[in-house]
Amino acid sequence: NMKQLQVIEKRVNTVEHKKRLNKIVRNVESDELALIEESLPQVLGSKSFAEKFTAEVKQHHRWLAVIYHYSESFPRSLRVLSLAVNIIVMLFVQSVTYNLTNPNDGSCAEYQNKSSCLTPKSSLGTGDNMCSWTNSGESGSCNYSDPTNNFTVVLFVAIFSAIVSTPIAIIQTLIIRRYLAAPLHSNKIVQSADADSIIQQSKNKP
Repeated sequence: NMKQLQVIEKRVNTVEHKKRLNKIVRNVESDELALIEESLPQVLGSKSFAEKFTAEVKQHHRWLAVIYHYSESFPRSLRVLSLAVNIIVMLFVQSVTYNLTNPNDGSCAEYQNKSSCLTPKSSLGTGDNMCSWTNSGESGSCNYSDPTNNFTVVLFVAIFSAIVSTPIAIIQTLIIRRYLAAPLHSNKIVQSADADSIIQQSKNKP
């Protein structure tokens, strides 16, 4: 009986030892996997696609990142300033292009017949008539054709505004990042002083 008890005790100890070893191995593997995952970009992590997509949008979207992402080198106040300047530039370009898309000089109302009314072509190069003839009983009237109803004109204005405003937006973002978001000279002094104190403390240690 004593021998059987000793054999059973050895088996129990062996099983418990194996369980402990397996637990240690699993902890080491999980720690190594965590370190590897931290060194990789979030896109290559083990999270689901929805979690990856949400994290990337919160960090890199120009509007949502102002709310959800903290950046020590580019604070939220300067990001809001950059977005506001972009909006103002876009509105300014659109206000300038308004006269290009609506070149109504009042000349259409001077035409008295249909043939002369439909002769001028649009200055936007779309091939459409600048004026339109409206029959009203025995006579008619010549009116200006609003090009904003034309999808080609709207697309032209959008592309032109983007082409003009994009370089301005890039330049102002670079200026804000380089000058307004630059680290202060006092912060550099404090950091250098902290580094000197750490070095001095390490030298004083026996």
